[in-house]
Amino acid sequence: MAAVCECLVDGTVAAQVVLPTESRGMRIPVASAECLRKHLGDAASGTWMRKFLPSREREQKMFKKRIREEGYPATLVAREFWDLGKADGKTLTQLQLMKMAYIAHGYSLAYFDRPLVSETVEAWLYGPVFPSLYEDTKQFGTSRPVDVITAEHAGVELDEHQKILIREIYRVYCGYSGVELSDMTHQPDTPWFLNFIDFEKREISNDDIRDYYMTLRKRSRRRAAASRRERAQGETDV
Repeated sequence: MAAVCECLVDGTVAAQVVLPTESRGMRIPVASAECLRKHLGDAASGTWMRKFLPSREREQKMFKKRIREEGYPATLVAREFWDLGKADGKTLTQLQLMKMAYIAHGYSLAYFDRPLVSETVEAWLYGPVFPSLYEDTKQFGTSRPVDVITAEHAGVELDEHQKILIREIYRVYCGYSGVELSDMTHQPDTPWFLNFIDFEKREISNDDIRDYYMTLRKRSRRRAAASRRERAQGETDV
């Protein structure tokens, strides 16, 4: 007697296969959709009852969903800032792009509890750095305008919340120089300050970054509340 088992690709049921009774209820992880395609119809693997194998379009949707949850490549996020600058008639340096991408990453953790950038941040001499973004833009140095960014997965669209966040970070910080932005990330008690030890490049955890930007968020809310109270008091006095 046979049993129907499910085969999973990235946690999603991609097909059902008939296997011996002792396999009843088994859920079999499969390395990739390509691997599953390779074995479809293979009698040695069992008789395929129903095929849910993702189409290329569905695979792309699954990839986009995963990248939204885990974060985007640093170069893709920096490209968003670069495009905003271009539309605004501004040129941005490597330091400006690096620090604005980092600040946006921090506020994404604080507001949405999910990373904006998928890769690990490292504490370098000049502040927090995304290594892939550094490699892509190092030919421009720290002060020359970046002419082009090779954005990984350039066809992937950021979700609307992240786009709004990036636009707001750009609005607030685009007027600062790269050195000024770098100084902001070097302040005492910042994640960089806590992790840059003995001039060694060290990873900065997202927990450290989230905690710091949550603190900034709370300070901002307290200032906004105080400002509202002052305005209300002023209107009462009038």
